[in-house]
Amino acid sequence: MIETGEYTITFYEVDMGTATTRKEQNHVLRHFEQQIMDVSPHNQNRSRAMNQT
Repeated sequence: MIETGEYTITFYEVDMGTATTRKEQNHVLRHFEQQIMDVSPHNQNRSRAMNQT
């Protein structure tokens, strides 16, 4: 996919706060990932949860 030149990879610095365990770190990263997904124009018509009715 990357070789086609159609994609951009972006890195964001994230403040992990006091997260020390792998579970806490994963939770923090998912929060920041969701914030980015919420403003992405590619996801405007998608719901946040796959199981919403």
